[in-house]
Order: sequence, then C-alpha cells, then structure tokens
Amino acid sequence: MAKFFIPVLAFLIGLWVYVVLQEQNKNNTSTTENQLVKTVEEYVKIRDSIIKSPKYSNFKEVTFNKISVMLPSYLNTTSSLSTSAYLQHENLKKEFYFLLYTSTTSEYTSIEDFYNATLDGIKNAVTSYRIIDTSYKKINNYNVYRADITGIFFNGYDSLPLKYYILVALIGDTYYDITQWTLVNNLEQNEEDLNKIVTTQPLNMEFLPQIAQIYADLKPPKVVYWRKLIKKDFILICDVCVICGKYLFMNSLNRLSSYTKLCHRFYINPILRRFAVN
Repeated sequence: MAKFFIPVLAFLIGLWVYVVLQEQNKNNTSTTENQLVKTVEEYVKIRDSIIKSPKYSNFKEVTFNKISVMLPSYLNTTSSLSTSAYLQHENLKKEFYFLLYTSTTSEYTSIEDFYNATLDGIKNAVTSYRIIDTSYKKINNYNVYRADITGIFFNGYDSLPLKYYILVALIGDTYYDITQWTLVNNLEQNEEDLNKIVTTQPLNMEFLPQIAQIYADLKPPKVVYWRKLIKKDFILICDVCVICGKYLFMNSLNRLSSYTKLCHRFYINPILRRFAVN
C-alpha cells in the first residue's frame, strides 16, 4: 500500500507546486500588463495634450525605436547633417535643422559633463561663439539643461550667422541632446517652433523607454495576441523585430503601422485577432 501511496502523494505535491507557480506567474504577468497599460495611457494623455493643443497644430509625433519627439510637420527626415545623430530632420527652404543624439551614462560622469561636451561641440564648429541664455530645471524629476547660442559657421563658401537651441536631459540611464539651429536672418519665422520643440520634449521622451522595459518584462512570443486595448487611441507595443531589434507599435484600431518605419510590415488576422510580422 505504501509503495502505491508514496508515488501518488509525490505526484500530487508536484502538481500542487506547479499550479501554485503557474498562478503566481499569471498574477505577476497580470500586474506587469496593468503597469504597461497605465504607463501607455499616461503617455497617450500627455502626447494628446500636445498634439490636440491649438498651439501645436502644425506638429507631428516622430517615433524611432524607443524615442518619441514632437516636431513641426514641415520637417523632413535626412541623413546629411550628421553621421552619429539618432534622429535628424530639416527644412532647407526654412533653413531649420534638428538633431537628436543619445549617450549612455557609462560614457559621461554626470549630466553636467554631457552638457559641457555638447556646448564644446558647437564651440568647436563656429566662430564668434556666444552663449546668450542658459537654464536648468527639473521636469518630472529629470534634470534638464537648456542653452541658446549664437555663432558664425563657415560652410566652405559663406560665413553663416546661426542661432542654436540646445536641450540636454538625463532620463533613466540615457543622456539626450537636442541640437537645433537656424539662420539668424530666419529667426522671425522659425523661433516660435524652435522654442516649442525644446519645451515639449522632456515630457514626451520619458515614456517610450519605460513602456519598452515593462513590455520586455512580459517576455512575449514572437506573435503576440491582442490582450490589451487602450480606449480611444489603441496604442500597444506588439513585438520586437527579430531583424533589427526595434520595438513595433500599433497606433490605431484596424490601421496598423510601425511608428518606427521598420524593415517589415504588420498584418492582422481578423479571425484570430493577432499580430504577426509579414
């Protein structure tokens, strides 16, 4: 009798442990998913408050990998401004230029160090270098530095008087440097939008890295079932590209696209209601 009872008891104990662990894992996953939804909703709320404001009626959201920024809709993507910028946009007619750089905390000892390196980069590129305004403040507990700089840049043909608008922020373990500029002669038409860019970004940039990290904690399969929907906006991280490692996003119901303009396309199976990479 004992020979029969002991294996059965061991099996039942093992089954009980398995069920308990599965339930714990389910609860942990549910908590993480709820955190994801809450963070996405917060991001949507702030983003929409910017996009829907009449003040920013000519702005668009530009998202690449884990970074989202608000830019004037008339700026176009380019690769001619820098070989190391994370994002670069321009409007040649308006002489309006935008660069975004990122660096990890292991590359610099402090945000002050990164800020000074940013200023030195401009100082070395121009003559008559002059800082005309600087500021430091905390936004959502993030350290943010700003600077307005003037200088004369020689492009090989002409000496061009420029004004730079700089924003440097430390968010998580990443430094962000927004460097944008225009001709001094074009300030009247460009200055308002240049200032809008550096005032909106700290609020907008903090969320996608958070969302991406929470989503990574879920360890989803390569084909992700439609579990959570964010009402009104339907933003959801769907997967991570197995080719380039970038994050894939859905931005509206039944109209799937990648904010990041990735190397593949989405499709949706209306019966199985799941996302897949095509």
